Amino acid sequence: MADGDITQVVVVGRLHGQVTNNVLNFKHISPAGTLTELIDAVIDCIRTSLLQALSNEWTLIQVKARTIHPVAGDEVFVQGAATDVGGLGESLPSYACALVAVKTGLGGRSKRGRFFLAGIPESQHSQSSLVPGEVVFLVNFCLCMAGKFIPPNQTLPFVMGVLSRKLKPTGVNVDSSAFFFPATKLTVNTVLSTLHSRKIGVGV
Repeated sequence: MADGDITQVVVVGRLHGQVTNNVLNFKHISPAGTLTELIDAVIDCIRTSLLQALSNEWTLIQVKARTIHPVAGDEVFVQGAATDVGGLGESLPSYACALVAVKTGLGGRSKRGRFFLAGIPESQHSQSSLVPGEVVFLVNFCLCMAGKFIPPNQTLPFVMGVLSRKLKPTGVNVDSSAFFFPATKLTVNTVLSTLHSRKIGVGV
């Protein structure tokens, strides 16, 4: 990998007979570091904090990564372990999610991101809001990711951020700073969100 390479990581899970995908984007900022190391770091945050927030009906299948800029690369993946399941009880329907906003400190829809986490337990919401304990679990996951991937104190040679395909010029010899914006923080929305495109048998 080279400085400035953009990598897409997909966290693949399973809930209620369907696949759930969470797409995260990273920029490589050092000659050190491999895709496998990036994947292992994401899995570490899932295992040490995110699984505590999720239902035992959600299972981690795998985490996969590939370089998408300046040229597309081969996909690398690490399978989840048999023990990579949520730690709490029965899940809400798969379209009911927790929303995490990816903040960049910049204005405009193209410069901010978000991802939806399925598998929120029935017991962890009240009147359509996450209970305080659930918020703590999710914040702990965000803090783990921030500690590894958000400047200025990230511990790994990758920066998490927002990728704007709308702003990406054509061609391979393009500075990624034109369309990749480093994250400054991750914020948990305490109100339950929905992802209406999620259906049984369809991965979203």
